[in-house]
Amino acid sequence: MELGLKWISTQQSEDGFFQREGYDRSGATALSLLAFIGHGHLPQKSPYGPAMIKAKDRLVDLGTEYEGYLSLRKPPTVQTVAGIPTMTSVGTIVQSIGIAPQNIPRESLIYWTSYLDPIHHAMIVTGLSEFDSCSPDPKLDKLLQLAVSKIVAAQNADGSWNEHFIKESVGCTLTTAWQVLALRAFSSTKLADAQTKECLDKAVKYSEKLGHDEPLSYHGSINYPMYVGGPNVSANGSGAYLVSFRSKKIRPPDLSKVYGLTSQESGAISGLMDTFFAVRAASKMTEGHPPGIYPFMKSVVAKQQADGTFSFVKNDSYIDYEKDKPEYLVHRTALMLLILEAPYLYPNRPQ
Repeated sequence: MELGLKWISTQQSEDGFFQREGYDRSGATALSLLAFIGHGHLPQKSPYGPAMIKAKDRLVDLGTEYEGYLSLRKPPTVQTVAGIPTMTSVGTIVQSIGIAPQNIPRESLIYWTSYLDPIHHAMIVTGLSEFDSCSPDPKLDKLLQLAVSKIVAAQNADGSWNEHFIKESVGCTLTTAWQVLALRAFSSTKLADAQTKECLDKAVKYSEKLGHDEPLSYHGSINYPMYVGGPNVSANGSGAYLVSFRSKKIRPPDLSKVYGLTSQESGAISGLMDTFFAVRAASKMTEGHPPGIYPFMKSVVAKQQADGTFSFVKNDSYIDYEKDKPEYLVHRTALMLLILEAPYLYPNRPQ
């Protein structure tokens, strides 16, 4: 853990991000903050404290500039998509997200909303909420309340969230899992209100509709219900995490069989996210050691390199696409550290 955190600290840029280049510097920074805090590094006491505070301040400044949309990116120069001009300012991007889908051709809507990533928005809410819980900041408080209001406003009637924050579109289990994690982190601050609780309650009702009564088999691969027609909880760790909130007990996933780290060895970011949720689900469902925890942890640790980063066999198209992008190394390292921390986040867990 410390080796990985030390490497992440060396990646901080002058402007505060824990990533020197790439479009999603905010998401990488939020995951890094979560890894530091999850391993017990508090901003006011840790040797990494000054770097953590600098990163938090950068995320707060950016989120404030974008009016609470934490993952929003500025658009390129004006062009036309499906005969409709794209937005040229942050204000019009934000405004467009609230337009009913039937008013815009679907392909244009997805293009426009590609400047807002709900998963990374939730990542940043989670990281900043954890930070605020141990080091409150009035400016951060204000931003968190605004950012969480975006999550609440985008929730579908069935309790899920769409992968583009398009209200009343098909829900995505990975997007929904991240929103639930963000809302739970926000609830640990002193800022949560009745609306936050109501939003979480709706998400739990959504989880009751997922899966089935038989033991579920999770393998950590991402699932896009937009394309396959509905959430398949037996195929992804994010679904497992949501199911862990169900009132009816089910058998937890066997971590020795988690796809993201054992089968294809791909290390794709999406697969690691789902693996992260599978580990949290298994830990949440189990009072003792989660099934398969020892071979699973061994496989995680074995992938760490001498510099603290993590290496994977690059044998599929997605990882080939990612391998030359430095920003993915920060994402991957932070996620692997969070995966290592996850089994110890719940009470009654043997250390």
